[in-house]
Amino acid sequence: MTEYLQLSETDGVGTITFNHPEILNALGLEEVTALDSQLRRWRSDEGITGVILRGDGFRAFSTGENLSEIQDALAAGDDAHLTALQRGTHRLVQLWASYPKPTMAVMNGVTTCLGAALAMAADIRVVTDLTLFSLPQCRLGLVPDAGSAFYLAQCPGQIGLFLALTGMEIRAPGMLHAGLGTHYVPPQDVDWVNFNNIEDLSQPLTNRPLAVIQPEIDRCFGQRSVGEIETVLSARAEQGFRDILNQLRRGAPMALALTYRHVATAGGRSLEEILTESYRLNRRLITGSDAKEAIRAIVANQDGAPSWTSQATDTAELERHFVALSAEPELYFEKTHKFK
Repeated sequence: MTEYLQLSETDGVGTITFNHPEILNALGLEEVTALDSQLRRWRSDEGITGVILRGDGFRAFSTGENLSEIQDALAAGDDAHLTALQRGTHRLVQLWASYPKPTMAVMNGVTTCLGAALAMAADIRVVTDLTLFSLPQCRLGLVPDAGSAFYLAQCPGQIGLFLALTGMEIRAPGMLHAGLGTHYVPPQDVDWVNFNNIEDLSQPLTNRPLAVIQPEIDRCFGQRSVGEIETVLSARAEQGFRDILNQLRRGAPMALALTYRHVATAGGRSLEEILTESYRLNRRLITGSDAKEAIRAIVANQDGAPSWTSQATDTAELERHFVALSAEPELYFEKTHKFK
């Protein structure tokens, strides 16, 4: 087991704590592989009745894949490492989502990308005053991966598409309204939360600003394309909608167009279908100019201002991203009896 994952077993409950706070508990290939192995061991252990995922400290649950590790692999031309990481993350979420024992994710802090996918796939999704949830993959030249679209499609109205395209951050009230969180627990109680006391520690949050603006979000994002969404947002004079438009425009054009279709068509499809599709999309995007530029801007230069080169006007080019991979095998999954 890697040093960045802490394990404990107490009263039949296995807990895995992401323990790399210096990089907001980001996960590299070693951590993804170790997490997958441990979940499989506990799955067959009759002494373990449930599993909890949490992050060390109060800054982050997990920000997902380790971007520095991805940048190193890109710089070295190590596509085998990228393939292993991307396959590993998608199969990990499938394993977690179909787990035969109760699962819980305690999101006490920043929760993004793979961290968000793991959290959304848990039975019990705990949020606190410190939870900060977002899916910023379009700003990385990628699409929300690891099955995220499966869960976004279950959000009310157009909330899922809004979150996927803009990468905007929401907190506990918004997560409860969107169905991405199931229980709110005050930060002072979060260290003690478990399957036995979650209902006692959970408190209601009646003030939900996202619910108030949802009709307007539905109107703006219920369009036939990213271009139409941008046009509708551009016509709004309110500062809040101008902020949403600015966040939308931070995404790479190709990633936005692919994300729109990926999320907008996710309803009614199986998690395995969504995982297979997001894997195809991001396997093609990760070595593209936009992803390389975005990771450079964030990791190397830390300027957060990538220069996009892709365009999203070529329908044939968009379609090419969705077809089956030819240079490598498609994803495969174990047969499971349920998805959460």
